[in-house]
Amino acid sequence: AEKISTDFVPSIPVARIDVEAGEDPGSAEERDAVLELAGARYPARIKVRGSSSAYYPKKQFSLKLGDENSERAVGLLGMAEASSWVLASPYADKTLIKNVLGLAQARGLFPYAPRTRWVELILNGDYHGVYTLTEKIERGKNKVDVPSVEEGGFIFNVDAGDPPYVESEQGTRYTIV
Repeated sequence: AEKISTDFVPSIPVARIDVEAGEDPGSAEERDAVLELAGARYPARIKVRGSSSAYYPKKQFSLKLGDENSERAVGLLGMAEASSWVLASPYADKTLIKNVLGLAQARGLFPYAPRTRWVELILNGDYHGVYTLTEKIERGKNKVDVPSVEEGGFIFNVDAGDPPYVESEQGTRYTIV
């Protein structure tokens, strides 16, 4: 019989986030923090994100690199440079792969879909498990290629509980399909 080694070393990068004064991230406002990832340290701001997922025991987070006066665009773990990131908690997905697999499929079908990397999250010294570091959907180079609002382009966000339409300034309703 072949011997199986038990010297397993995880290959998932560790993201360490320390929030100022050891506070938990809030959902109402961003809190100052420091992100350590892949041997680098970045000033950041963090807050809880999501509607229904904000009630899960394993929270999701919005992460903005830079301090309150400036943003810092960085290509984390080989992804496109950006200052806004999502730490998605696959709490409802025990396989940890549904969003990662779906976005990988979308990248093969569409001009853009967010890239993802798994990370192990340590928040204020406490281990929180495996998260998906995900590019935030936004307009820009190597992101969603749409004109600016001034040029007629737009990206809109639909959250749980939002009505199934958008309304123009003139009151015209457009159904979201």
